Amino acid sequence: EPIGQAILALPWLCLAWTVNIVQWTASLPGASLEIAGFGLPAMLATYAAIAVVKERSRLQRLGDRFRAWAAHDWWQRLVSPAAVSGLALTTILAWSAGSALPDGRLHLWFLDVGQGDGILIQTPSGRQVLIDGGASPEALFSELGTVMPFWDRTIDLLLLTHPDGDHMAAQAEVPARYQVVQAIHTAHAAQHPDETLWRERMAAGNVAVATMAAGNWIDLGDGVALWILSPAADGFAGDDADNENSLVTKLVFGDFSALLTGDAGLASEQALLAGIAPLRATVLKLGHHGSRSGSSPAFVDAVAPSFAVIQVGIDNDYGHPHPDVLERFGAATVLRNDLDGRIHLQSDGQLLWAERENQQQ
Repeated sequence: EPIGQAILALPWLCLAWTVNIVQWTASLPGASLEIAGFGLPAMLATYAAIAVVKERSRLQRLGDRFRAWAAHDWWQRLVSPAAVSGLALTTILAWSAGSALPDGRLHLWFLDVGQGDGILIQTPSGRQVLIDGGASPEALFSELGTVMPFWDRTIDLLLLTHPDGDHMAAQAEVPARYQVVQAIHTAHAAQHPDETLWRERMAAGNVAVATMAAGNWIDLGDGVALWILSPAADGFAGDDADNENSLVTKLVFGDFSALLTGDAGLASEQALLAGIAPLRATVLKLGHHGSRSGSSPAFVDAVAPSFAVIQVGIDNDYGHPHPDVLERFGAATVLRNDLDGRIHLQSDGQLLWAERENQQQ
């Protein structure tokens, strides 16, 4: 084994360098170009044009040398390399497609979108829900392109927790890239001037938009439900009304549950504690990126999570998460995008598996 590790050290270093360079260049501004309508016919036409240009000299000689060329030149020069390349490509695509198919588990990704929230839910049969999306469309699309099948351009449901840029800006651009079936927001957000662009983007994408409040729930199929716990229909008032009126949802699948809080703060938590909705959950996504404006001791005790997830950017200017908040989680496993990268949780309704982009556990 030590000899094998030594032999593979150099190839590993080369591959690691290549992967890091590709990921770094892909993260640069302008690294990708948005195109629309490039479907299968356009792809086939493009490859046909490339083939014609590449083989134009041979095609010119095809008429008078077809029999000899096909027997001695074509098969030697083209068919064998093409067969090997085609087999390799087919194997790669088949493996990629197979690994991306629904596997009967609930998947929950806390996307690494920087200083902001972006959560993708995939049900056991493959329905997909995107909650918020962060501030950067480039970062969001890079994350979605990593976790979603490469052929999948449909998101069944968008949820906007509240109209702050670090939750809404990237999501507003999703209908331009994906087919979105429905979007949900709050009545407070529906009247908010900062949400104007989001509403325009939903309308341009022919997305059906609905408002929801505490007491509503969404049946995602496969025994998966998304309960709306806050805000109430009349919402919150005051200086921090935008954050306090965040959609707070509880994702439930068998024995697994995740409480997803947007930027809800102390006022929302107090209302939830005074209500009748069960708060205990396997996973708690901390409100407002782990700031002191939320995650009160009483609320944390009521939820009693096994996992606490903090969506926060590296070296952010806000000091998130606050050390006092972190101390409240005791024995719970704390996962953070700034330290762990993309966070992937999956459950069969009984067991829970957690993966971190930077490390697996």
